[in-house]
Amino acid sequence: MMIEDYISLRESGNELEFIAMKHHLSSDMAWTLEFGYICRRNDISVDKAVSYIQNSNTVVLEGKIFDSFKQACDFYNTDARYLYKKQKKTGIAKEELLREKINKGLRRLPLKWEEKTYNSFSELCREHNLDPIKVQSLIDNRNISREEALQLALEHPKGVYINK
Repeated sequence: MMIEDYISLRESGNELEFIAMKHHLSSDMAWTLEFGYICRRNDISVDKAVSYIQNSNTVVLEGKIFDSFKQACDFYNTDARYLYKKQKKTGIAKEELLREKINKGLRRLPLKWEEKTYNSFSELCREHNLDPIKVQSLIDNRNISREEALQLALEHPKGVYINK
């Protein structure tokens, strides 16, 4: 789809999600077109907007603008330290790693554990003196759910407690 076609559809009242679904656009393509549409609507050149983003700590994910990568991670309930560590290990850009987690269904939802609600997975782990990165490693390495990893970490805490 050409940017002009996308802009025309948006200006006629169609929403991003509808256009993406109707025209079978990938998430990345849809957001790229939306970026162009927003630049045009606000009379900002795409080059100027891209330059601003490249020269700042700004992170843009799913059409949301965050002041930092950590702020984006907090919004999506994941630990930035974990993604930095994974980036160093794999060489994949940290933003791409976070986007991967988002696409796997990670969303900003409160978590319930033992009748208590937590704002994030990290908050839950820290309240139980568990290192969220180590618990996340359990999830990734054993391919188990958060609940299974938390239960395992609480039953066998050696190696997952926060170092003091």
